[in-house]
Amino acid sequence: MSVNPNSTNGASAPNGKVPKRLQPRNNARLAAIVLAVSAVGLYLGFTKDVPFTGGYKINAVFTSANSIRPASPVRIAGVNVGKVLDVSRYKNTSSAIVTMEIDDNGLPVHKDAQLKIRPRIFLEGNFFVDLRPGTPSAPEVEDGGTIPVTQTSTPVQLDQVLTSLQFATREDLQVLLQGLGTGLDTKPTAAENAQVDPEVRGTTGGQALNKMLKWSPQALKGTAVVNQGFLGEHPGDLAKFVKGLGATTAALGKNEATLADFVTNFSHTMAGLGSNPAALQQSIALLGPTLSNTYKALGTVDAALPAIAGFSTDLIPAAKETPATVAAGTPWAKQASALLGPTELGYDMKYLGPITSSTAATVGQQIQFLPQATSMAQCFFYKVLPTGDQSIADAGVGYDFSTGQAAYKEFWFALVGLAGESQNYDGNGQFIRAQPGGAQDTRNTATGGNLQVDMTEYSGQESLRTPVWGNMPNAPLGTSPKYFGRDQAPDYKPNNKCVSSPSNQPVDLNATSAVKGLPDKTGSPG
Repeated sequence: MSVNPNSTNGASAPNGKVPKRLQPRNNARLAAIVLAVSAVGLYLGFTKDVPFTGGYKINAVFTSANSIRPASPVRIAGVNVGKVLDVSRYKNTSSAIVTMEIDDNGLPVHKDAQLKIRPRIFLEGNFFVDLRPGTPSAPEVEDGGTIPVTQTSTPVQLDQVLTSLQFATREDLQVLLQGLGTGLDTKPTAAENAQVDPEVRGTTGGQALNKMLKWSPQALKGTAVVNQGFLGEHPGDLAKFVKGLGATTAALGKNEATLADFVTNFSHTMAGLGSNPAALQQSIALLGPTLSNTYKALGTVDAALPAIAGFSTDLIPAAKETPATVAAGTPWAKQASALLGPTELGYDMKYLGPITSSTAATVGQQIQFLPQATSMAQCFFYKVLPTGDQSIADAGVGYDFSTGQAAYKEFWFALVGLAGESQNYDGNGQFIRAQPGGAQDTRNTATGGNLQVDMTEYSGQESLRTPVWGNMPNAPLGTSPKYFGRDQAPDYKPNNKCVSSPSNQPVDLNATSAVKGLPDKTGSPG
């Protein structure tokens, strides 16, 4: 029995077409699709990377690739954060540039990042890139950016160490170690002791180094400050310094003869400094105070600069007036030039002659006057003024007249008091004048009584002069300062100097000769 291909279950399709499920399948196309899907899955499984998408890439320049090859890992603190994509020669140098791809867990990478090539396992022979991403304050490296060779390093290989230690080098190393041991374990001689610091005399090199440790913190602190200063005040200062140093070194290298002379002179200078350790030590000890004083002086100059700038600014109006001043002074200068010209000079000398003669006489008199003025100034400075600054102690039993004020102030206080007292007796005040009286024969001044004031007479005849007595209700306390009498007064000596030397002391107003004396029983001198 034959089946009609155009029928369904023995029945014909209504439109005459065969259904898709009954049509023959294309197995070759199906196999190609399966293979493509399998290839994509295997690629993603082994490479762990999505094709046609590029990650974050950076470049780093190393002095040597050091067995780094593509697919070597890049690590941060032991964690894989990327891989090496390519290793090639850097321009026309012996260095290598390594291109790396960094995953998201290794970002960001800053411009001060540090990279090192390190062995994964000792003697294993494969290496990885150790990445330190830098400080957050530094800017980030752009995608495809390059980190310079100054921020990369490579490890020293064992073969390099063995190659460096050749026979001659090993001998030199042995000599070095032997000399180092001798220096650390040998005590100095007497001559060597005389040239070293007293603190380390008689000690070996090792013992001296141990004693040096107590000074190390201060020295290292100063070294750290100096190193910090070398970094400069702004980012890039150190790079500019290195660039300038490179230019200087290159200029020195162009003239080898001059460079050789410089090295020779520098060697002689160092030898001269080392020939006198004591003087060198003293110079170094004084270097700190010198730098401190220099810093203070520069600070003073720096503080004065604003004032100088302000002074310069204030001078601008005067500088602007200079042309007008010169223009106004030019006619005067012309007249002065004509006055001092040959035709007028004789008349000038004629009129200047008497003036010159008088000036010379004045100068001669000043020669005699100035020493006297100097003596007077010294007398005021060393005697009068210090004496007037003293306070007079005027106290006794039952009284205290001390004011605690300087003597020169008490003098002015007395003048004010006299002026006020005179106002009471000038005819306009509340007091009147009265003639004191008393018996002429009662002179018991110890307990009061009468005191002779003066000798008076009213008739004009000398023989009729009689004493005038004053009544004292209380006994006098005494005289202060002590009264020695008119006949015992010191002689006046005008030629004696007030101050014989600057070491003279002022007059002591409270000395023994100035104490209170007994009451005067003879009355006031006539």
